[in-house]
Amino acid sequence: MVGFGLVVYLFVLWLILGNTSAVALVMFSVPGFFAGTILRLRREAADALAQRGRELEEERELFADLAVRRERARIASELHDIVGHAISVMVIQAAAGQRLVDHDPDRARQAFAAIAESARQGHDDLQRLVELLGGTEVGGPDLSLIEEVVTRAARGGLNVSCRFEGEGDGLAAPTAQVAFRVVQESLTNALRYAPGAAVRVLVNGAGREMIVSVENDHSIQERPGLAGTGHGLVGLRERVQELGGRLVAGPTPGGGWRVEATLPDGRRVRGRRG
Repeated sequence: MVGFGLVVYLFVLWLILGNTSAVALVMFSVPGFFAGTILRLRREAADALAQRGRELEEERELFADLAVRRERARIASELHDIVGHAISVMVIQAAAGQRLVDHDPDRARQAFAAIAESARQGHDDLQRLVELLGGTEVGGPDLSLIEEVVTRAARGGLNVSCRFEGEGDGLAAPTAQVAFRVVQESLTNALRYAPGAAVRVLVNGAGREMIVSVENDHSIQERPGLAGTGHGLVGLRERVQELGGRLVAGPTPGGGWRVEATLPDGRRVRGRRG
């Protein structure tokens, strides 16, 4: 394109100047032509770089906004799990204590002790979340957390049993964390919507995947009137899917409710890469 433009430029000058020498025409016109062309190309390149810089800045701001929203959603989900479970236990035990305080003081004291324990555990969990957000190294989760939350729920009055099958040692921390949250959220929902019902927790790591299921029977007591936020199962499903797993939740034929998460086994993933 530059060569063609130069030819046209010289031809037009030759027509205008008439009998001017071809050598003189070239000497006095070609340098100016190339100088103008170089300046134009530099200006076009500068404009293109400036436009690309603006586009990159817009992309950076977009990714930063998405990262902030994602982090806010993660924190909100953690707070929902921690606070929701603790408050559900405290409200149910407070109602039980009020009913028992006059005619069964011993059981009333047990209910109030469960409230205190739930409050302490909620405080400890919140403190751990604050430390994580502050960059403090905290020990990675493992499946023992499931045993702890089941034990606390049983002491809080929930009729719950837990069974582990297969191998659980060496499980990747993200998988263990999500497995724990599946159990915690399911127990919280059982407390809210199926008081008095039997709850069965099964953690099966015998196959190629980790399967965590929580099933409760139909409610046999009056519900305490604890309304959920509607985001618990939604957030749980998002967590499971982020790991490449799947979550199924729905009613059972007997009128109860079942939640089952299938999670990738991080130990086998690491083994293939090594």
